[in-house]
Amino acid sequence: MLKCGTAALVWIWLMIGAALADGLHNAPFVLQDVKLAQRTGKIVTVSLKIENLGNAPVALQAVSAEGTVRQTLYPAPKVAASGATTVDVQMQFYRDIPQVFSLVLDYGLDGINTTLVQLSK
Repeated sequence: MLKCGTAALVWIWLMIGAALADGLHNAPFVLQDVKLAQRTGKIVTVSLKIENLGNAPVALQAVSAEGTVRQTLYPAPKVAASGATTVDVQMQFYRDIPQVFSLVLDYGLDGINTTLVQLSK
C-alpha cells in the first residue's frame, strides 16, 4: 500500500506528464493583477486586471484553484492586443478556503498562467 506522500508524488508526476502531452504552455504576453479577493461563505470573488502585452487578442476561457471545480467563463472575456480589462470571477470552494492560494487562468490555445490570490481581511 502506498503512503499518502508517495501517492501525492505519483499524482503530481502524472499531472505534469498530462500537461506536457497536451502541449500546455504559459501565455507569455498576458499579465494578471489581483485587485480584490473577498470571501462570502464558501464563495470567493476575485477581481482581476488582465493586461495583454501581445499583438493579438486573448480570451480568458476558464479559471480554477485547488479546492474548486474548474469554471468555464461564458462568454469568455476578451482582451484586445495591447489592451487591458478587469474581470470579476466567482469560485465556489468545496473545502476550507486558504487565506492565500494560486489561481489558474486558462487562455485556451494562448496558454495557461497562474497568479497568487490573498483574501482581503
